[in-house]
Amino acid sequence: MYKWSILGGILIVSFALKTIAQKQIVDTTILTSKAIWMESNLAVDVFRNGDKIPQAQSDEAWQEAGFNEQPAWCYYSSDNGRPEKGAGKLYNRFALSDPRGLAPLGWHIAKTEEWLALEKKNIERAKALDFLLSPEEVSKVDITKATHFGLYGWRDVGFGGWGNSVTFWMQEEDPQAMLESVPTVSFSREENEAPSTFDYSSTSWIMGHYVRCVKD
Repeated sequence: MYKWSILGGILIVSFALKTIAQKQIVDTTILTSKAIWMESNLAVDVFRNGDKIPQAQSDEAWQEAGFNEQPAWCYYSSDNGRPEKGAGKLYNRFALSDPRGLAPLGWHIAKTEEWLALEKKNIERAKALDFLLSPEEVSKVDITKATHFGLYGWRDVGFGGWGNSVTFWMQEEDPQAMLESVPTVSFSREENEAPSTFDYSSTSWIMGHYVRCVKD
């Protein structure tokens, strides 16, 4: 009985630590388009079971992880080499397709139909794409005030797009299909121009994109 109590205590503590690690930015959410979206881009560095996701801290490490089909994450690195930690983490596609699960418990990576519903809802809300992308306007519309999709760029071998575009991974219904190619959604805005509509695509390359989750 005594040994079992100790073991039970260890298991409870271990589970709590894993839960805390996965919970990093899940506390604040926004109800929009009949779905509860995570307010910020995902920024966990562990899978749902608590296993660490390796951080790629150089272009070489990012390429190696991709070519070896291994999960990895990184921060966007500005021209001065400073990591943009406030933007969330960029993940490669192997982090998404890993069976250990990237999304925290009770959440899933936003699917194509959920992005389409969000886009439709926001277009109906007085061209709310402007609000999605503009910090000055974001507080004026309830549906977007906590769902500000910053123009935080993307990564290939290097980084690009900061300030004029952003790309997110989307969840594929068929997990096997994600082993071949993963769908993406992106939008951009040139200087002094209105933002584009959402652009839907897919890629099998070693790109790094952000993740936004929706509550199950």
